Amino acid sequence: LTGMIEYSDTDASKVIQYAINQVINKGGGTIVLKGEFYFPTFTGPTQYGNALIGISATVRLRIVGDEAVLHLPQNNSTSQMWLFSVANQSLDTDIGRITFENLYVVDDVNTGSKASNFLVTSGKGFEVEVRNSVFRFNNLGGYGIWLNNGLGARISGCRFLEVGGRTAILFDSVDLGKVSDCLFVNRKYGRIGTAIGAGTGNIVVVNSEFYGLGTVFRFSDVDGATTLSASNNIIGVERGNFFSMPDGSYWNMLPATLINIHNVSNMRININNSYIAFDGFITGDSPTGRVVDIYMSNSIVRGGAGVGVYQNTDGYPIINLYFDNCQFGLSDFSLSFWFQGGSYEGGTGKPFAPANFYFRNNRIYTSV
Repeated sequence: LTGMIEYSDTDASKVIQYAINQVINKGGGTIVLKGEFYFPTFTGPTQYGNALIGISATVRLRIVGDEAVLHLPQNNSTSQMWLFSVANQSLDTDIGRITFENLYVVDDVNTGSKASNFLVTSGKGFEVEVRNSVFRFNNLGGYGIWLNNGLGARISGCRFLEVGGRTAILFDSVDLGKVSDCLFVNRKYGRIGTAIGAGTGNIVVVNSEFYGLGTVFRFSDVDGATTLSASNNIIGVERGNFFSMPDGSYWNMLPATLINIHNVSNMRININNSYIAFDGFITGDSPTGRVVDIYMSNSIVRGGAGVGVYQNTDGYPIINLYFDNCQFGLSDFSLSFWFQGGSYEGGTGKPFAPANFYFRNNRIYTSV
């Protein structure tokens, strides 16, 4: 670089795009966004489709914030739009790696419409990582971070301080997806929104916290073998779960639903070494014959009035439940498991039984 001003524009997205192109042309490197407020503008689809800024994932590139604040632009279209798109369709031996780091991202400039989302990826042969960043998703148009197909996708050390009514992170056909050391909360809008969604793929979630959400894990339209391994997490709190807000309202820190499954194929969910408090255990509408294996071990479980499985269609998947070496803390002096057709809010479908139900080496307390 020359040390001189090589390019300038009033639109932050054009300046960032210029810097990305220059670094990629030089074979990779780091772009530092200095401590400013960045207001990209979106007037419609670009050469990158439904994204404002495009990145070719053929090199190693880091975008690092130095006290920078990115304001997600307003989205006036009928489609989802993103600030960043990362893509690569080749499977070269030199695997690209794109990293977003130390950013503060907020959607606070949209008026009367939804905001653009932050990041979408597509293609193969590259890795993507988002780390040590803060997100406030108040009124997204869809998925805040949508990770498609890539070889590996990592979200680490991030704080999602609002999720709104949408999904913070969606993994879709990601072979090696991982969320670690993250915080997900939803305070302003009641218990709505999803922390982590997934299609087909393999996901690991460790050392993370989840409070006040509509759904913690949601699996939708899974057409192949899919696994979720979650360990050492804190999901909700039971004691003092209603937190007083400055405006006099109360924030319910329990997630409404732990797991939601929609039209899944064959799934295996393994949750261990965690503290888990929720109102609803499983909700969804998966067809008859689909197999869902859920293993929960070495965890403290507080499940509202009980542990419920609701399916709001006439078809029921093959659900296998395994509880091993867990502590069930109860406030109402009872432990109940039920399997109900109909919605979580109170359906009229007929009860159904799991294919297999294992309950061993567990301890039940009336208070913890």
